[in-house]
Amino acid sequence: PLLTANVTDAEESTTTMYLRAAQHEQDREYDKAMALYKRILVKEDSPTVLMKMYELELKRNNSSEAEKILKDAYKKYPQHAITAFNYGVMLSEQAERSGRGSPEYKTLYTQAVEAFQSAANAEPTEQSYVALAIAATEAGDYKRAEEVYRKLINELGLESYYRSLAALKLAQGQRDQAVADLEKVIKETDDVQAYLMLADIYLQEDNASKAMEYLQKVATLRPELSTPNLYLAEYYRDAGNYEQSVHYYS
Repeated sequence: PLLTANVTDAEESTTTMYLRAAQHEQDREYDKAMALYKRILVKEDSPTVLMKMYELELKRNNSSEAEKILKDAYKKYPQHAITAFNYGVMLSEQAERSGRGSPEYKTLYTQAVEAFQSAANAEPTEQSYVALAIAATEAGDYKRAEEVYRKLINELGLESYYRSLAALKLAQGQRDQAVADLEKVIKETDDVQAYLMLADIYLQEDNASKAMEYLQKVATLRPELSTPNLYLAEYYRDAGNYEQSVHYYS
């Protein structure tokens, strides 16, 4: 009865209209749902209803209209966390479609940085910080990316992001700092990806014996991974230690 009650726009509460719209979406009656959201918008212009309209246009595969709604919503409510985050995602996707070598790539990511920063300011979550750091890296703003990763580590206590920080340092040619950050990760936890990154650094430097130390840790932690075992088998074969070589080949 609640969803079918015959009441005027003035009488029907926004709560009831949200419920009816949700039911129409569930029934895939998207036009009816959109009509209700537009009625709600007349009563209360809020980021919540605009995000509902945005998500509905995505469901209808109407990406151009969805982007228009999102752009207008962000212009009105740049400090609304969900709106700002979604806008940052949209800009990031546009940047990727334009291609890394295009003139728009960094421009779009720079705009995405500001949107993700607004989202993080409104709701400082892991998700918003990670999106901000990635966008900053792609925009070439390594200083801001590093600041964000350090917030994830120091303020949110997520020390696994030393790994991301190390990758950022490597991208800037700061090898020693990258190694130091990765060593911090494995000091706290047996992080397989950190061990692999360290092994790769030493392999690129032709320091096979040091690389094998880390690959042995990986082989112990994740014996099902074939690549570390293959490297170890070939290393011991070349060293004349056939027993160990057969062990890792097997």
